[in-house]
Amino acid sequence: MDAADAVRPSRAASSSASAASVVSNDLAANQNRQPPPAPPAASSSSSSSSSSRFPPSPYVMDPREYVKIKRIATGDPRDSRVLPRAVVFRRNVAHRRMASSRGASRIVLLAGALEYQRGESPAAPRLSSMDALLDQEHEHLRAAVARVCDLAPDVLCVERTVARFAQELLLERGVSVVLRVKTSALRRLARSTGASIAAAVDELTENAVGVCGEFRVESHAETRELGEEGEGEDAGGGGGGVKTLMTFDKCPAVGLGCSVLLKGASARELGVVKTALRDAIVWAHHAEREGAWLAAFATAAADDDDDDATSEWPPPPPQSRAVAIRRVLFSHWSPYDRVRVVNADP
Repeated sequence: MDAADAVRPSRAASSSASAASVVSNDLAANQNRQPPPAPPAASSSSSSSSSSRFPPSPYVMDPREYVKIKRIATGDPRDSRVLPRAVVFRRNVAHRRMASSRGASRIVLLAGALEYQRGESPAAPRLSSMDALLDQEHEHLRAAVARVCDLAPDVLCVERTVARFAQELLLERGVSVVLRVKTSALRRLARSTGASIAAAVDELTENAVGVCGEFRVESHAETRELGEEGEGEDAGGGGGGVKTLMTFDKCPAVGLGCSVLLKGASARELGVVKTALRDAIVWAHHAEREGAWLAAFATAAADDDDDDATSEWPPPPPQSRAVAIRRVLFSHWSPYDRVRVVNADP
């Protein structure tokens, strides 16, 4: 066992305990009344999500961008869980007859809209037959849908809208269509499923198709207190609502994103837990990176002791401490490694 291996067990134990402490302190600081008990996933997810090897640029460096936290104001807090390789966002399929649950699925991501754009030119006649316009539109949409279906997708996620006629064609082909997907959700899907976001149908290729192990849509009946606001379109006072979550689970990419589902209590209390959890994720991520630094220095120190024990003359040049640190840090990437390596040598 080398010096770096000796540092890791104590670092992991202290990181997990401290993450739970950060969550408890944030809960107490953000509520005037007795704070609700944190769901079991709150402290454990901060450690598990921060331990993922977040990728270098061009991806975002903030670890919170790789952890999506969704609140579900129903059920028991013990039902909260972490989905380590899943993308979750609020959406439903475009048509109730489209499949809302699948096993292994092929994913296609399309920016913009899938519809017919009527162009105008000075030379074009001002009046045209309505039947001719409809035939031209249907012909264009048939070609676009055929181009999409050539890739044999199971799920098509579109940033804006899809024409009604195109939706019917896709329904006949057994494709589940998801409309008005946020750009941020498309980027998370692309990162986790390996898909590429196509700006137009003509840019779709086999390399642009992503995959996931399971696709499902689930609806949760929430209960809210009087005057309490929900998220997005569920905003309102009192009563309850239905929150529909779409999940792309078992994605092939490891360490490029995860999702946390917080259940129980009310939406307001879960919001406090969500804020505390985001703070704990940042803390745990930085704690692990600093632990990597300690392991790097321990490795460099052990190498220096071995060099001093040799009796060769002239002695071999000492290994640069920055080289050892660089080797460890590039295998444990963090946003601040490139800055710290500059001043690694004393």
